[in-house]
Amino acid sequence: MRTEMDLFGGRDRAHSCRNCQFIAEEGEDGGERAVPGPYCRNPLGVFSMDDCPVILGRECRQFVPREGPPRAASDAEVEEAKHELLRDYLRWTYWERVRNLRRTPEEIPAKTSLTVEEPPERDDEAFVYTAPPPAAAAEAPKDKPPEEKYPGQRRSEDRVRKRAAARAAAAAAAAAVQGQAPAAPEPPPEPAAPRTVEEVLAATPEAAPLTARGRPGPPREGGGGPPREGRRRRRRGRRGKGGEGRPPQPAGTQPRPPAPPPPAAAPGAGPPPQGREGGSRRRRRRRRRGGGPRPGGGSPPPAPPPTPPAG
Repeated sequence: MRTEMDLFGGRDRAHSCRNCQFIAEEGEDGGERAVPGPYCRNPLGVFSMDDCPVILGRECRQFVPREGPPRAASDAEVEEAKHELLRDYLRWTYWERVRNLRRTPEEIPAKTSLTVEEPPERDDEAFVYTAPPPAAAAEAPKDKPPEEKYPGQRRSEDRVRKRAAARAAAAAAAAAVQGQAPAAPEPPPEPAAPRTVEEVLAATPEAAPLTARGRPGPPREGGGGPPREGRRRRRRGRRGKGGEGRPPQPAGTQPRPPAPPPPAAAPGAGPPPQGREGGSRRRRRRRRRGGGPRPGGGSPPPAPPPTPPAG
């Protein structure tokens, strides 16, 4: 796009403006010559030459033709223009100034600018230490309030005191209205001292003591709460090898006869087979589906082969 503008002479016309800032450059013959710089300074401030409307083929209200050869600016002037441009470059205030380049002074909206001057910083030597004035009299230490016997004691006492003062003021006002001499205000009652749990229970004999489970009623000898009413749950007996924990038999039944003793071993026979731990080992019978248990356990024996018919 810049190449097209150069063909139409937009950049040459922009460099012919008096507001365009030129810089010094070393020439071929060893001397200095003025060449167009990157900045443009006009009454609206400092702008970048890339944002000049004349380069884009548009009209600029701040354009003033230059008379005579251009003058190269010093390095200090170029540095000053650079820092002034960086204050708001590419911000909304900068683009507002760029749009004002195509407006007349009457079309530019007036703005109120406030300049805030910061006070100069003081040096370290300017700080002078000033001793505070001596106190006229040392303040007497305040008495520490008594420790509360229960949470909120102080607030409760203040509330009672305020209510008593309010009642006394109301009684004095009523006596003044009736023309009688106001009676002396009664002193506020002293708050009752806190009592222990034993004192409260002694003062209220109807309060039943709590059991170990937190229920009212006298505690049982064996501990726990009061006896429960309703159906009593039957406890299951222990089932072990000794047979002492058999479940209770229903009423009307006879006890089961004891198991017969094991047969005595034949003379000359060896000891009974021992298990892994050295004791007797019983083989548990396995049931198969659809039939009773097999005496030896395990899989069934194979079926015998069919017999050929007699010829």
